[in-house]
Amino acid sequence: EIIGFFRFIDYPPDNLSFYTFVSGDIFRIQAQKKYPEEIRQLDETVFIENNESTVLYKRFRELFPKTWSSLIEPFIRQAGFYPPYDIFQDITQVFNLYENFSGSAPFLLSFGSILHKLEQEEINSISSFLSKWEENAASNNPYAIDMSEDETRIRVMTVHKAKGLEFPVVIVPFADKRGGKENNLFWEDGHFFHITKDFARINPK
Repeated sequence: EIIGFFRFIDYPPDNLSFYTFVSGDIFRIQAQKKYPEEIRQLDETVFIENNESTVLYKRFRELFPKTWSSLIEPFIRQAGFYPPYDIFQDITQVFNLYENFSGSAPFLLSFGSILHKLEQEEINSISSFLSKWEENAASNNPYAIDMSEDETRIRVMTVHKAKGLEFPVVIVPFADKRGGKENNLFWEDGHFFHITKDFARINPK
């Protein structure tokens, strides 16, 4: 979906890329949250009823003006002025990718790293990025994400999701209140948390 969106904003008349994005979860979830009245009317007939000569984004812009001006048009304006890395960072914020797709955080971070690396190689336009992406996909060594559990990494999650996983090291940010015992940590912010050396195999004490 992200690649499809890049292809669309690089060349808006690309009907297939536009359809790929607006029919996908990244767009749908956020659009339904922000403009439920408009998106309620979005179905397959919007695209099926068009003939081959119709540019889909123009019809979409007419039917869903609020959604268009808020979620899509700003990125078209950025094309040609901002590098893909900066555009991707805006995509993650506008579409709340880390919130809506928390399980895909490793991919999103890795994708961002790839874009940043390519920017350092002076691949600063969407078209040059897409050419590089397609070239790499066809090679014997395509971009990949190493998700091995034994790799040294920091995993960010809520206390609820971390419960019972027995990580060797646990960091609780903004938890600066301590209890009566030396090894206890209390965090009072509407909730009460109690951490002892039994919960993390490595304890600073």
